[in-house]
Amino acid sequence: MSRVLYYLEDSRAFRVAWALEELELDYDLKHYRRIQGKRAEPTLKSESGNPLGKSPYLVDSDVQLGESAAQVKYLIQRYAPESSLLGPVDDWQKRGDVEAWISFSEGMMVHTLAAIYPRWFSDASSASQIEAKMTPNIQNNLNALESALAGNDYLVGDSLTAADLMCVFSAEYTLYMDTGISSDGKKKQDWPNTLAWLKRCAQRPAYQRVLQKGATHKFTVTD
Repeated sequence: MSRVLYYLEDSRAFRVAWALEELELDYDLKHYRRIQGKRAEPTLKSESGNPLGKSPYLVDSDVQLGESAAQVKYLIQRYAPESSLLGPVDDWQKRGDVEAWISFSEGMMVHTLAAIYPRWFSDASSASQIEAKMTPNIQNNLNALESALAGNDYLVGDSLTAADLMCVFSAEYTLYMDTGISSDGKKKQDWPNTLAWLKRCAQRPAYQRVLQKGATHKFTVTD
């Protein structure tokens, strides 16, 4: 098979696998484990050819590409340019909104990682202090999703777009890792629109096919 996705367990690679399934494209999923739940096993770097040794990494015939946002956009632009996955072709507001949410997923939503890394690499007291400082930003991000989803099934328009493909993982990860939530006396149910959206997306056949293909993704919201 000429299309290969190098997939690190429980990572942003899920976005790309989900996009491939939504587009009904054939691909080979090469699955890699994390060492002690953190960095990728070294074979990911040697087998993918990605000099950074990071996932996701996509090889599509003669195209080699890193970064989940770039991969999702590439796949849509190459294989479904007339679809509404990047927003309706004649609606620049919605296309701009999709682009903004894509940037949001890899920009503002990374506040979650700023609270996670101290848990991994620092002492408990320092990690707790950093998480407390990041909590307003983390909750602000969840509030933005919650507001956008009020009365809406998806982030932009009335159908799935790349905004959802990108932001679902970010929200799933934030809720699963419980960053800035229970430590501030809150619970995930305080964002009901977001929870309903995550469950709705997880029920899509394409999302389920990624799991059936053997991709490890522990963040799926089911309750």
